[in-house]
Amino acid sequence: MKITRRQLRRLIESRIKPDIPNIPIGKIEKFDNTAFPRSSISADVDLMAQAWDYPKSGSYSDDLYTYHEPVLILKDMERMRELGAKYADAESHGEPEEYRIRKAAVKEALSIHSNYEKSTMWKDYLEGLLDIFIVAFTDGANEYEANTNPSSTFRYSPSIVRRHFDLVR
Repeated sequence: MKITRRQLRRLIESRIKPDIPNIPIGKIEKFDNTAFPRSSISADVDLMAQAWDYPKSGSYSDDLYTYHEPVLILKDMERMRELGAKYADAESHGEPEEYRIRKAAVKEALSIHSNYEKSTMWKDYLEGLLDIFIVAFTDGANEYEANTNPSSTFRYSPSIVRRHFDLVR
């Protein structure tokens, strides 16, 4: 995958933790815990950060979220694997329960992906991110199948899972 200089610069900037220049020592951790995860008081946190000379052009809570976002993706990928296992397990419940469980798993997976549509960091990579999530989902389903039925050669493929995602969308 090729990325432009601008994209590389944004990725590097996102890995530098935002800094509030004049915040009293010892208060930054408490302040960060208030700012992240995002909440209804994010606007208040941004105003307080500006009072301590954080640039008025930026949002401290948004910048802190962008800093933490790559870690959140790893957690979301793990959740995708769990949803994939749930998807594979649905077969053991029989119809119509199987359909309901599978649809719920795919809906939750799509919901996780839609959270990144709001992100400025990932907006150029949404389709690629969905592909990564589908692979994690498929891996979870295949791992479940391999553990519950080792003699079976059946495996889910990302293209089949992708079709299910597209149908539920």
